[in-house]
Amino acid sequence: DDTVIFAPSEKAARELKRKHHLALRAVGLNPNAAKSDVVRASVFEAKRQREFNEKIDQEAAAKDATQIAALATDWRSRRDEDGWEPVMKRLYSVGRQFRVPCLRSVVASDVVELPTLADHALSYLARFDVTRAEAETLLRVVKRADVPPDVDIRLARFLCDAVFAEPVSEKIANMAVLRIEREEVDHGLGYAKGLWLLALHKHGKRAHRERLLKWASLEKLVDEQFRLHFMY
Repeated sequence: DDTVIFAPSEKAARELKRKHHLALRAVGLNPNAAKSDVVRASVFEAKRQREFNEKIDQEAAAKDATQIAALATDWRSRRDEDGWEPVMKRLYSVGRQFRVPCLRSVVASDVVELPTLADHALSYLARFDVTRAEAETLLRVVKRADVPPDVDIRLARFLCDAVFAEPVSEKIANMAVLRIEREEVDHGLGYAKGLWLLALHKHGKRAHRERLLKWASLEKLVDEQFRLHFMY
């Protein structure tokens, strides 16, 4: 979902940027002006971290889990590097592919501090049998009222799909009830609340379902997506 355009001069680059944004808008897309930039090719190349990415490719081709873990540990210590998050996404993806466990301890902190990593971090963790401690750490993240909507959705989906090494269903069900009842009754929240309802369906007991039945009313089911999940 990224576009890179090379141009012979800064003036030409800015004109291409303007035309590109207009072309996207013409087909109903809304480019993020804050993330669009014009830089020298040398600066762009430095941000791509080509040398480090080549190391990742090399160790992935060799299927060397030990060296992949070493690269991940090294990169975690270099948070000030340009392009740190894109490389971290790659490390999560490669770690997921080869089931390298060294990043498990940082998933929750990355989900909180770097929401753009949430999808990759949670997909990585889902490759393992999730421990009680890991599940409880993520549930504490959910309990916070300031979780961005996209991260909330990914956490709900993760808790629906993950395999847990120890019994945590009741805690997940309790959190799902809290999450559903806590949010404002408004349009636009239905998809996330619907996913939490699915988590409740998987992990909850009869008492959890009866509590939501007593809570529900026409006013609280105003969002169509949530209402469809609830009726299902």
